[in-house]
Amino acid sequence: MNFNNHDLKSKQTNLWEDTYRYKLMIVDDAFIARKLIKKFAKELNTNVVCEAASAAEAFDKYVEFEPDVVTMDISMPGGTGVDAVKRIKMYDPRAKILMVTSHGEEEMVIDALEAGAKGFLLKPVTKESLLNQFNKVKHDPYKMFRSVHYFKDLSEANLKELKSFYVRSDYMIFLAQKSKSLVESFRDMQFDCVGGIFPEIIYNAETYDEGFIIFELSKEANYKFISDMEEPIDESLKMILKNKKTVLALADGLSQNLDGFIDNFSEKLNEATSLIGVATGFKSMDHEASIFTPKGVTKNSALLIYSHESIQTGQEHGLKKLSGPFEITKTKFNTIMEFDNEEKGYNLYHNTIKSKLGINLNKTSFLGVTKRFPIGIKKNKKTIIRQVIRKNNDGLFAMNGFELNSLAYIMEYTKQDALKAQEEALNKATQFLEKEQMKFAFIFEGLGRRDIEKDDQIISNDLALIKDRLKNIPQCGVVSLMEFSKIDSKEIEIHNCSILISIVH
Repeated sequence: MNFNNHDLKSKQTNLWEDTYRYKLMIVDDAFIARKLIKKFAKELNTNVVCEAASAAEAFDKYVEFEPDVVTMDISMPGGTGVDAVKRIKMYDPRAKILMVTSHGEEEMVIDALEAGAKGFLLKPVTKESLLNQFNKVKHDPYKMFRSVHYFKDLSEANLKELKSFYVRSDYMIFLAQKSKSLVESFRDMQFDCVGGIFPEIIYNAETYDEGFIIFELSKEANYKFISDMEEPIDESLKMILKNKKTVLALADGLSQNLDGFIDNFSEKLNEATSLIGVATGFKSMDHEASIFTPKGVTKNSALLIYSHESIQTGQEHGLKKLSGPFEITKTKFNTIMEFDNEEKGYNLYHNTIKSKLGINLNKTSFLGVTKRFPIGIKKNKKTIIRQVIRKNNDGLFAMNGFELNSLAYIMEYTKQDALKAQEEALNKATQFLEKEQMKFAFIFEGLGRRDIEKDDQIISNDLALIKDRLKNIPQCGVVSLMEFSKIDSKEIEIHNCSILISIVH
């Protein structure tokens, strides 16, 4: 939703100093009621852009005029104000709707608030009561996405209808890997979109292994496609991102060029710019094309979505040190070949797991064991997690590279620590933010972590905590091969097996 945010420097009393010039839509079947609100709105320097006399008309006018605020009568013939709220909120989760109600309609007011209304006005409406509600919903522009929806399949989505339903034609899509064939359908239907393929997707505290989440980008958000992560990033990107507060990055998680791309990209980011990102790819760890644009599906590529929106992020892994530290003294690409100048990478790892837990590694059990015991790398007083994918000769091959001579630990995953990490990430993402400031939540969770949660049957508890804490705040995300962020440092940190929660505010 596009908002025009102009502070009013009123010459009236202090009562009026915090008002804004809203674009207001008035919905009421009574002409006299609409006329009264319109009179007060104009006295408060508010621009009445349209009026509607029914729930159906309210929706059509909302789509046409894109008001900043709506006053909505509860009782109308042919459909209640609650019905209109539900339909408008499905179209635009960020809609700000104030209910206008009479005494005796308390239950309907509750229904409207539960459906997403921001407040209510008792009849007869006064200028003071209208101002009071306006000040409670001051402008807080939502500039990255205009609307977000989950669909299980194309028949449910009806893209042809969506194209006429939405205002613009730029979309980002999180696609679950079971539905990867939909990319070709998007192309056949000339549905212009960019996005990535992931093992699973997350929508409002539910995880899905099929379907897609579609984000309609606002006019304030833009994206850049990086066709080859091995190529140097154009210097023009530094200027493009200069005044942007947030970048959301999707990158091919199994590309050998990922680490170099992240280092290169870090140099283009302003220190004040926050970044969150996820790696696309498939649960099988086969390197298939997983980034798509209207031109097709590609490998070794990335997408950058950027806007003026601010975010606050928490990222935790919740793993404990089982053994170490060991110095990494020989590497090859993403493989630890040797520890402490004498022990082969695989031998030390296998012997440690066997002696501590009595578990033997073999081809059948390898991924099941290693996802519980990843490698931790000490870096800047933090422990960065690297998930081990397979044995590579006598070395340990992981999803990301290792710095020579860095200290490493064998880490251990426990159920209790997993839930604690999720809570800590949520606390960091929400600290110092009031509920009304929170507009949207990204949830990115590492594949290894997610698989363990399923094994330990703690998924429902995990999601319930997020859902309970972020009531009425849209929550979308993915289960990914890895997660990366730039939160409180100049460098971008890449993690496997973490939980990353970012609040748009």
